[in-house]
Amino acid sequence: MEAESDITISAAVVATAGLLALADVDRNDSGGFTVTPGGSVTSDNVLEVGAAEIELQGNLQGSDHLVLRGIEVATSIGLGGGIGSLNLDDNELGHLVDGFSSITIGPLSGGSGGAVDIETAAFTDRVSIFGAAMSVNGLSSDGTSILLNSSDAVTVEAGGIASSGGDVTITADSDIHVLGNVNAGSANVQLTTSNGNVTGTPANVAVTAATATINELSPGTSPGIFDVTGDAVLAGGSAFAVEIGGGSVGDYDQLAVTGSVNIDNTVTLDLQSFMGYVPTTGDEFVIIDSGTGVTGRFSNLLNEGDEIPDFLGSGLTFAITYAGGADGHDVVLYPTDDDFGDAPAPYPTTLAEDGARHPAFGPRLGSNRDIDADGVHSADADADDLNGSPDEDGVSFGSVQVGQLDATVTVNVQGGTGKLDAWIDFNGDGTWLGAGEHIFDNVAVVNGDNLLTFDVPADADAQDTVARFRLRSSGEVGPMGSAANGEVEDHLVTIVSPTSTAGAFGPKQVVFDMADAVHALAAADLDDDGDVDLLAGSRFDTSLRWFDNDGNQSFTAKTISSSTNLPTGLRVADINGDGDLDVVAVMQLGNEIGWFENDGSENFTFRSIDAGLGEPREIVVADIDSDGDDDVILASHTDETIRGYGNNGPGT
Repeated sequence: MEAESDITISAAVVATAGLLALADVDRNDSGGFTVTPGGSVTSDNVLEVGAAEIELQGNLQGSDHLVLRGIEVATSIGLGGGIGSLNLDDNELGHLVDGFSSITIGPLSGGSGGAVDIETAAFTDRVSIFGAAMSVNGLSSDGTSILLNSSDAVTVEAGGIASSGGDVTITADSDIHVLGNVNAGSANVQLTTSNGNVTGTPANVAVTAATATINELSPGTSPGIFDVTGDAVLAGGSAFAVEIGGGSVGDYDQLAVTGSVNIDNTVTLDLQSFMGYVPTTGDEFVIIDSGTGVTGRFSNLLNEGDEIPDFLGSGLTFAITYAGGADGHDVVLYPTDDDFGDAPAPYPTTLAEDGARHPAFGPRLGSNRDIDADGVHSADADADDLNGSPDEDGVSFGSVQVGQLDATVTVNVQGGTGKLDAWIDFNGDGTWLGAGEHIFDNVAVVNGDNLLTFDVPADADAQDTVARFRLRSSGEVGPMGSAANGEVEDHLVTIVSPTSTAGAFGPKQVVFDMADAVHALAAADLDDDGDVDLLAGSRFDTSLRWFDNDGNQSFTAKTISSSTNLPTGLRVADINGDGDLDVVAVMQLGNEIGWFENDGSENFTFRSIDAGLGEPREIVVADIDSDGDDDVILASHTDETIRGYGNNGPGT
């Protein structure tokens, strides 16, 4: 149906075959299309309406495509509460009866269209909207897809876009500004610009989709965080532009994704300083925060650890990791120099000594972290605080007393969760490898303050001594060597003498009433549960037992060995440096010395050190050669000798 002026439908029009086109063929400014309250148009095939103005007081319905277009090439369009030459308000959109296979709104075929203004417009069918500059402040489609195709820019205002189960696709020749949320539920979102950028806002904006595919992403304007609930793809042949205006997220751009992120290997990383910001040694930038991991690499930083010299004019070299953050799933830019400790000699501190060192990204001990060219020995373990800004702010001890159970230390963690190891040199021998000196072993810690407890051995020296704390996101560490990331802090600790008492003792408490001629005793927290256990070696039943303390001084006997042949000396130490306590024993009648290896679950395996001795009697365990592991000294009776056995590590 064609007309040179207005078309008015006042009754039911039904078309059952072929295209039904209702258009102002003269394309004059006044040509309009109206369906009155008593009229309707129904088509089983394509229904096309072209007019300068469209007014719907009756229904349009069908099962095929619906096309609504302005008769002029640059006709502006207003939908919902939006304003344009061709307007369809909320009531008129309600006359588009659910059932069309798709609805297309846009200019005459071949034209670029005019401006599109959408304000809280709702559709029940798949909708595609074509035009020039678009402003979208509330557009929804019930279970079907939404397509916006602009020859200019698209701005998604605070009202956002929502499609409950259908894809949302936005294609623009210029910028796509996402100022409100784009939600496709379990379907996909694609944001593609041919000559601009996809940008967010200084505040968080969110895209919700199974997969969000984005090209030319610049997460914020001045800067900001671009949130994706679901997976994200940075599309090929584009750039990921990151503005950096400070050391905290939000002061620099970030793509935050709950799922995975795939970076096409043709995407470049474009780094820009915002407001002249110059990065410092303590900065790290989590530019992609992924919930489950990152695949792919930026084309200009293809390898893990690739470096960026003179980072944003700072004079510092930064590097990239695609497996950073507390969970190992993030893309992080970090300074290449490490954080070192500052313990006094002879503790291993410098690089030449294989001192503890951490790349300066990931979780931190306290608010501050620096980077160092090398570790520096300092008498009070304070060189890091005296050299540059103070950064030893993550560890605070309570009182520490000889023999104290459940001594406290507060460890403040920033930048995410992590794993903590710590040592205190209780006997002051210049190493952290003595029995009970590894006070925290791979302990999980959370962001914020962590109140932790440890036991102080009864034979600890009352002194000023040195502690080392090492935090990282994952992996095992010792007191020396490199870590995946994080921070190391060395601290001076004062251990005070036991409380002075009158030396009066309470009544006896029977620990075990079946001991058969016990010749050797020892005490230690053998199972690392925070209380002191006992060990005893018996002559006649040749057994070596340990007595598990439940924390209330109630003991359960457990057997280490039933064939020790008169143990006369017992010492407890971590002989093989694996983080749990082993037992060194002298067997006088067996003329042998050996150690029982603890597998960490208090299952013990005997390892002989020497045999054929002349009634060995007494032993001492200490790091005699200062090489970081415990050696054994033995005194024998009949051959009148004192022998030393150097530990070649681990436990040999």
